[in-house]
Amino acid sequence: MVSVSLRSLLLYNFGFAVAFALIGLLSVYSQDYVNPNRASEPPAFKNSVRQEIEKEQALEAVRGRALFYFDIARDLRKARADDGAGIYQDARTLSFAVAGLFLLGGILALLLPPARAAGP
Repeated sequence: MVSVSLRSLLLYNFGFAVAFALIGLLSVYSQDYVNPNRASEPPAFKNSVRQEIEKEQALEAVRGRALFYFDIARDLRKARADDGAGIYQDARTLSFAVAGLFLLGGILALLLPPARAAGP
């Protein structure tokens, strides 16, 4: 029969809980490091630029197409940023959930009754 000490079980559970919590925290840091200005809008997509295009009086057809492509480009950029943030959010949620499961396992291991000494 395989025997596992309570200390080994606690080290296993709490060690993995800390490791996965660290992975979750690092995902927060790495998202800010990889894409620091993801929330800011680049100057080409500001509303003031769009309003300037709308006010242009020359060539209505060109202005209409420019506005169409401007809106598409802005929406694509937002969608790409949201998708990238979603990947980090999924990794963070998964790692914190696994850390919580290992933490729960460690707490349950602490609640185990003490082992009886082997009798003669």
